[in-house]
Amino acid sequence: MDMSQVIAKLKAQKIRITVSRKSLIDIFLSMHAPLSAEELDFQLKSRGHQVNKTTIYRELDFLKQHHLIHEIDLGDGKKRFENALGDHHHHLICSTCRKIEELDCHPLEKALSKFEKTLGLTHGYTKVRHSLEFFGICQDCRR
Repeated sequence: MDMSQVIAKLKAQKIRITVSRKSLIDIFLSMHAPLSAEELDFQLKSRGHQVNKTTIYRELDFLKQHHLIHEIDLGDGKKRFENALGDHHHHLICSTCRKIEELDCHPLEKALSKFEKTLGLTHGYTKVRHSLEFFGICQDCRR
């Protein structure tokens, strides 16, 4: 989904498109790694947008509620967020330097999707989802 499609989706829901909201959406559409609120603040400033940190957190909550982004736990205690509009994927994270790589796990996804449905039926849940991240030490850090 591109910016015009996201904007059209929000406008169809009669949601106001603020400058900070549009800027954050643009960052999430262009970045390929999960970002913390601090990293988003840096990205906004580097693009010439001064946004109050409270506004950033409010917008992150808004984008999460509207399923435009989702929260990622990379095991370091920081909340990170990434675009939820693309294909579902997982991450490989270096435990030393924190480098993040997106992983394409299509065969695994089919099995996990089936398992999610089974879990939901067995336990009476709906909208079951998962978060799965892999950790290791990258080649650069092993040198």
